[in-house]
Amino acid sequence: MDTLIQANIFFFISSLSVIIFTFFLVLLVIKLRKLVMTVNSFVEKLKNTSDQMSEEAKELVEDIKQSPIFRLIFPRRKRVSQKPVSGADSRVVRRKV
Repeated sequence: MDTLIQANIFFFISSLSVIIFTFFLVLLVIKLRKLVMTVNSFVEKLKNTSDQMSEEAKELVEDIKQSPIFRLIFPRRKRVSQKPVSGADSRVVRRKV
């Protein structure tokens, strides 16, 4: 009888500890889910902000390039278009014999 009572007490304590452990595990999962959702929203806001900053930086560069002071310091150079030589490679050097 003594052994049976000890076994019942052991299983009762084990059951309580499993229930308590499961409860804390569920709380941990809930907190981690909230944390992940918060980090996800933060990342989305950061992505939107970086996209806006990228567009503003492009506009700023265009404004600077169009400013008269920038053109005075760095004048636009005309590009010389090279016509491709038909039938001959421009790197080949021919010698007169």
